[in-house]
Amino acid sequence: MDWATGGEARPSSTGARQAAWLFVAAGTLTSILSYVPSQATVSRAVATTLGLAAVLTGIVVWVLPWPRWHPRATLVLLPVAFALIVIGNRFGTTSPYTYGVYYVVVFCWVGLAHPRWTSLRMAPLAGIAYLMPALLARHHNPEAVLSVLSTIPVCLLVGETVAWAMSELAEAREVSEHRAHLLSAVARAAGSISALDSDAVLAGVVDTLVGLGFEAANLCVFDDATDTYTVAQPRGLPESYLTGPQPASRGMPSLVRQRRSLVTLENYSEHPLAVPDLVALGIRTAVAAPVWVQGRLAAALVAGSTRVIPARSEDMEAFELLAGQAGRALENAQRYEEERRAREVLTEVSMRDELTGVGNRRHAVGLLDSLQAGDAVVLIDLDNFKDVNDTDGHAAGDAVLVALAHHLRSCVRDADLIARYGGEEFVVVLREAGTHALHTTERLLEEWRRGRPRTTYSAGVAVHGPETKPSLTLARADAALYAAKRMGRDRVAEFGFDEEALAAGA
Repeated sequence: MDWATGGEARPSSTGARQAAWLFVAAGTLTSILSYVPSQATVSRAVATTLGLAAVLTGIVVWVLPWPRWHPRATLVLLPVAFALIVIGNRFGTTSPYTYGVYYVVVFCWVGLAHPRWTSLRMAPLAGIAYLMPALLARHHNPEAVLSVLSTIPVCLLVGETVAWAMSELAEAREVSEHRAHLLSAVARAAGSISALDSDAVLAGVVDTLVGLGFEAANLCVFDDATDTYTVAQPRGLPESYLTGPQPASRGMPSLVRQRRSLVTLENYSEHPLAVPDLVALGIRTAVAAPVWVQGRLAAALVAGSTRVIPARSEDMEAFELLAGQAGRALENAQRYEEERRAREVLTEVSMRDELTGVGNRRHAVGLLDSLQAGDAVVLIDLDNFKDVNDTDGHAAGDAVLVALAHHLRSCVRDADLIARYGGEEFVVVLREAGTHALHTTERLLEEWRRGRPRTTYSAGVAVHGPETKPSLTLARADAALYAAKRMGRDRVAEFGFDEEALAAGA
């Protein structure tokens, strides 16, 4: 910023380069004009010497490391320029207006290289330099003295006009660059709207706010049932503020709920609803915008800064655009989540046996594909089930199937899996049962008998090996079940044959 007025300071290297060119151009022009005949009394030697001095000064100015110094450093070139003009005017000519154009050029440079009002501050020095040749002359020329009253005001007018024009151009460029930055940030955030990961979308929106210059930002998600809000995707916030749900009556979210529109506070620490944790953080400016999801105020997008940030219209528009994008992204993510849950429900329904409530044959195939070494596959088949249907009817048979499914669910662990494999046949996967598989299956059968069921069942057990295919383990369990049936039913058999014996038994 400008050292005195708050205006934008221009790079010192740019002003120094401009001054260097002017010194070289003025020196060259002075040397050339010394050879042009004129009515004025001109000292060719003085003019040539001054011209060379100006050119050398320009070269030195060009090579000096101006970027290391403050932008005001180039003002030291003004006394140098005035000194060369004074020497030229004192020893080269006595015409009062000959060198006035040089002062105008110098002040034009002041306007180009420095903020507004710099020309006004340099006017006394220019006036002294302008009057010095006339005051030091042997014969005072009143016309030369009075010419300062016209030359210096013209210099001021030129310098301040150029400075004003440069200031306006710089401000317009700054606004243009700022708007371009805002549009770029909003466009980047808009690119994430189609993402189905709501956390990633919200993170992108909040990170965009941080990229716009806010030190702290987050999304406050409202819970209407408890009248609280939860902080999501926090950036730059103290841990004490993230301990859990916050009352909806405090902070910027409360103002958003009241006004239902964007809220800006440039004196956040003095507001009665300010959160002490954020005041302690040094937040001075706070901005919050409502986030709407399907017509409902679902959240508030909040950002804060330790600096006083003026509420420029383009900034507020960008903030509201980001809040709108967050709402649309949340709506898309919510819709996707609802569709995903619906698909899960449909998938679960398609994998469930309608009668017994356990998995169906399709589910059983998935269970077998998930077998790990040490898991046991148990195939269960109701004995004489056809007789139950023929004697007592299909309703009685269905009741037996439901009772067996309930019995198995109540007796196995949560990690174990059950499915109806077909008809009166069930498959059970006992996770990591290993050598205990036979004992566990016999216990299941014994507890089934205690319930005095309409019919018994037979079971075949096979333990899955590390290099065994699931289909082979199932075939072994089926062979063991067949063996239990042959041995008189109402019993459990464990596979203990080799593959050749299994093939022969099948």
